[in-house]
Amino acid sequence: MNYYWLAASFFTVLLSMGHSWMGERHFLPRLFKHEYPENLEIDEHVNRSTRTAWHLTTLGWLNMAAILLIVAIHPDDPIAILVMRVTGAFCLVSGIYSLAGSRGRHLLGLIFLLISLLILLGDLF
Repeated sequence: MNYYWLAASFFTVLLSMGHSWMGERHFLPRLFKHEYPENLEIDEHVNRSTRTAWHLTTLGWLNMAAILLIVAIHPDDPIAILVMRVTGAFCLVSGIYSLAGSRGRHLLGLIFLLISLLILLGDLF
C-alpha cells in the first residue's frame, strides 16, 4: 500500500467536503442575494443550475479520491502509476491556477498543491 497516495485520497475527501460546506455557507448565499423580481423564473433556474454545478464539482473530487484510494491499495500496477502522474499534474496545475486566480487568498490552491506533493512523493518512494 502506498501511504502517500492514501493521504492524498484523504485530503481530497476533506477538500470536497469543505468545498460543499463552505459553498453552501458562504459563497452561494452571497451569489443568490441578487434577485431580479422582473424575471423570477430565470433567476430560480440560474440559482439551481449554479448550486448543481457547485456540488457536481464536489462529486468529481470525491471520484478522484476514490481513484486515489484504489491506486494506493494497488500501487505496483503500471497503469496506476500513469494515472497518478496525470492526477498529480492535474492537482499541480489546479493549485497554481487557483492561487494565481485568487492572488493567493484561496485555501483551495494550497490543498491542491499538498495533494500534488503527496502524489509525487508516492511516485518517488
